[in-house]
Amino acid sequence: MRRLTWHDQTLNTAIHWQCSDRQLEELARLLAGLGIRQADICLDGWRRYCPDLKGVQKYLHLRGRTSLAEPELGLAEQLGMKGVALVCNAARQDRFNLLLASAMRDADRRCLQSSLQLEDIAVLSAPELAAIAEQVNGYDVASIIYDDRKAKGDPLSAFEQLVIIIRKVNCPVEVCLGNAFGLATANSLAAVKAGITHITTAVAGIGGYAPWEEVVFAVRQLLGFDYELPQDMAGICRQAAAVLELSVPESKAIIGQSIFAHESGLHVDGVIKSPELYEPFSPELVGLKRQLIIGKHSGSIAIKTKFSAWGIGLEDVECKHLLDRVRTLAVKKKAAITDTELLQLYRSSLKEQNYART
Repeated sequence: MRRLTWHDQTLNTAIHWQCSDRQLEELARLLAGLGIRQADICLDGWRRYCPDLKGVQKYLHLRGRTSLAEPELGLAEQLGMKGVALVCNAARQDRFNLLLASAMRDADRRCLQSSLQLEDIAVLSAPELAAIAEQVNGYDVASIIYDDRKAKGDPLSAFEQLVIIIRKVNCPVEVCLGNAFGLATANSLAAVKAGITHITTAVAGIGGYAPWEEVVFAVRQLLGFDYELPQDMAGICRQAAAVLELSVPESKAIIGQSIFAHESGLHVDGVIKSPELYEPFSPELVGLKRQLIIGKHSGSIAIKTKFSAWGIGLEDVECKHLLDRVRTLAVKKKAAITDTELLQLYRSSLKEQNYART
């Protein structure tokens, strides 16, 4: 079974947003906790405020991204990096051989591994891809990076192009895909099916890249990769977003807090009897829990299940009486009721029943 390597872009976004050294180190620690070991950062972005990366490098291997036309290889060497990604436009090949030869010689002198990142490659035809592959094969590049950050490709075209490139070049191929049209996860899956093992992602899709958690989960569940998910995956992803002062939407696929929330009586009854009816996977797999929302759509099963979890058994008559109160309150406040409100209703109901008996 192939092993996948993730090249993170969350850290690069944090540098672009000029986060503090402490924030960057904390983010790197969380990324390592997710099993991410590689991160690409834009050297031009780093230069704008020059953060200290020593704390980051305790957790992540960094690769510098720099222009092929004006490569900042000395800066990559100064920052202790072992590799660089030389970025050029795939459709514009002016002085390509001259620039690449010069950059490769300089990188070799500095003991830097050089990858070639080809922007806008998604718009090229098969003959154009073959021509580029022939040129690149003349150099000892560490890898080719299929760069579609502008999201011009779709899963079908990406698969076809990557199959061609993999067959034509003599080095590994990576992908770096943008999510402007919400296709980055699908395109990443297509890339993996084509044979790619190095994928650029960002936690929760921060910065417009393929969301790491979606790609990881999809290759595991849909393509059968034996990938061990980190414990509390959803929690760590939310912490990583919080470092950048962002919050993960409640409904975010895979890691959203509310994706396993159920209110409707029919849903609650079904999910308790047979979870796969309404849940595509077990919440515990990603560190989440099933939530029973109590509101105007709730039924007796939800009420009984909720109280059972608190160690309180309800008789049918008690449950019906309580459910009427729940629905009245939920309609009045135009929202679901909280656990505290539910317990208050229960205690109030008990008092009334005891008073009626005396």
